[in-house]
Amino acid sequence: MSAPTRHRVVLGGLVAASWTAAGIVKFVVRPIVAGQAPEWLSFVLGSTPSLLGGLSVPLCFLAVHPRPGVQDVRRACIWAAALVLSAELLERRLPGSTFDWVDLAASLIGVGCAAVVYLSLSRVGSLQRSNGPV
Repeated sequence: MSAPTRHRVVLGGLVAASWTAAGIVKFVVRPIVAGQAPEWLSFVLGSTPSLLGGLSVPLCFLAVHPRPGVQDVRRACIWAAALVLSAELLERRLPGSTFDWVDLAASLIGVGCAAVVYLSLSRVGSLQRSNGPV
């Protein structure tokens, strides 16, 4: 498998896993433990879907790029931060929605985590290319 193809498969897998985990937490785990979990766990589970959503947005952008460099990662994260910020702030205007500053912070932390994950994977990939297969 070529490096760009492997790159897309890994990032696509991370995005799919992130969205799946966010859905499981939001629609399965939180309703099951509602009212029974300790306060700290309820707090964590409340923001986990936003964190995972923030993680997956820049990885989607980077998955379609053939060979993103550091500047492309920066641009993807800036666009992703603007997108999640807009989505969270839009929730303030929608009737029946709940806006939470913690969710906004979790989304932005997720974007930052995506940059760290992507740059770490890129570094590992470049080491493998320079030293041969591990």
